[in-house]
Amino acid sequence: MKKLFTILLIAVSFSVNAQTTTTEPYIGQKDKIEIDAGYGIITAQDIITGVSTVVSSALLAHAVERVDGKGFGALFVNLDYYVGDKTAVGIQLNYAHYQTNYKMSSGNIESLKTKYFSPMLHTKYNWVNKPILNIYSAAAVGATFYTSKNEAGEKKNITSFAFQASPIGLRVGNKVAFFAELGFGFQGLISGGLSLRF
Repeated sequence: MKKLFTILLIAVSFSVNAQTTTTEPYIGQKDKIEIDAGYGIITAQDIITGVSTVVSSALLAHAVERVDGKGFGALFVNLDYYVGDKTAVGIQLNYAHYQTNYKMSSGNIESLKTKYFSPMLHTKYNWVNKPILNIYSAAAVGATFYTSKNEAGEKKNITSFAFQASPIGLRVGNKVAFFAELGFGFQGLISGGLSLRF
């Protein structure tokens, strides 16, 4: 009886050990929270600011000699929580800053500073869900708070719709990883950065 008990104990021990070492848990079973910090280029803000600059330059063609713009792309942070093995929901905070300098025909230089702060609801679905590789799609919707200010202190505030659609995303790594996305919107056509999972 003692030998049988010892054999059963060893068998159960091997079984539990085999399960814990060979079965790597998927996201959602082990790590629930993911934080991404990145930078994106060719954003909706780039396009909006560029179009605004072209239009204002055309309207003031008789008074403006040259226009110089500074600022490109957006910084963003995602905080996501996995509600299932493949699906995460959370928020994105997105920031972009631009400065446009107008050299007037009189020789004066007028500056316009523009900022976009865009909080959005964010979601992600992992099509390939491996411990060190994720291929996913992501989307975000929310609002953008657009502020422009000139040198005279005149300020203009606008609230508008903000979005991001990233049909293809790639995350390589486990707890600390690199990620890259292709999409369109306030995060950019091409974006990437670092990701932390815990």
